[in-house]
Amino acid sequence: MPHRSSTDGFALFETLIAATLLIGLATGIAHVVSMTRAAVGAGGADTTSTLLAVQKIEELRSLTWAFHPRTGGPWSDVTTDLATEPHTAQGRGLRDAPAAAAGLDTNVAGYVDFLDTGGAWLGTGREPPPGTAYVRRWSVGALASPAGDVLALQVIVIAVGAAPIAPERPLRPSDPGVAWIATLRARR
Repeated sequence: MPHRSSTDGFALFETLIAATLLIGLATGIAHVVSMTRAAVGAGGADTTSTLLAVQKIEELRSLTWAFHPRTGGPWSDVTTDLATEPHTAQGRGLRDAPAAAAGLDTNVAGYVDFLDTGGAWLGTGREPPPGTAYVRRWSVGALASPAGDVLALQVIVIAVGAAPIAPERPLRPSDPGVAWIATLRARR
């Protein structure tokens, strides 16, 4: 009878252990890659949301809100429609937003526009058109001050589908896929 070594059978056992370790390692790496891709995608949506919010704040800040050079009285743009592209003169300009728009929780005509993945304007209204990747809402409101010469401007941009938002609570600046910018503007 041939003599058997005590190492016979260990090669198969070692191969099974090595294969199990490799499968576990590959599964872990696949999970990390998947999580990284999701984080990069969310980061891209957050960055685009922020850029679109800054763009609208700058459009609002570019509208006239000053003292008239000859009369010294208040002078402001109350006709530019920032909800259309290109902007027209049939809008609300820097007039106070209605109460429904002030909270930035709903789409209000004249205070919302819908954008595609590249930030191109798709339309305005209560319901987003097909292809909408971002919903951009804004509000304008005069602050209570003795002269009434300070405006509060707010813009929120929501990346559609970035993260589920619970319908029972209002949006928050910290929600994923949400960019929220607010600023004050005084007459000059």
